Amino acid sequence: MHLLIDEPHNELPVELQGLDISDDGQYLVDRKSGKVLNEFGATRFDVAVRALRGELDPPKSVQNTERTDHLLIGALKQFPLDYTFNIVFKGSQNHDEVTEYLGRILQRVCGTTQHECRLAERLRGKYLSVQATANIKRPDMIAGVFEELDKDTRIVMKY
Repeated sequence: MHLLIDEPHNELPVELQGLDISDDGQYLVDRKSGKVLNEFGATRFDVAVRALRGELDPPKSVQNTERTDHLLIGALKQFPLDYTFNIVFKGSQNHDEVTEYLGRILQRVCGTTQHECRLAERLRGKYLSVQATANIKRPDMIAGVFEELDKDTRIVMKY
């Protein structure tokens, strides 16, 4: 069941007419498209397009450069969330050591002790592909993890 916001007896601004509140009460939903709106009054796609056009303006207190990746992901996703870091190590690596190493980074940067790692050897051991999933509380934590991973010369790719 959706709560209708544009019922005639409501005295709401025009901007709020045509919206529903989701069943769980957490989201605004555009009745025409059925898409969930975020805090900017837009869908994730709308925010991404605005960012590509240079229209994503963070608060004045936040530095806005090409190096502040967390601004866009913060606009596209709702935190906290389970985020998967994809990391590729060169050469054969000890799986237990890699799992512990990533756990220490996640603990230090994100304060989480719980994470899940999936490891797979690629190209007959030439590379080790790792997917590390952890609960992330804020978007800047993702950037912090990537900064820590930048320091490791064994890593050839991360995303």
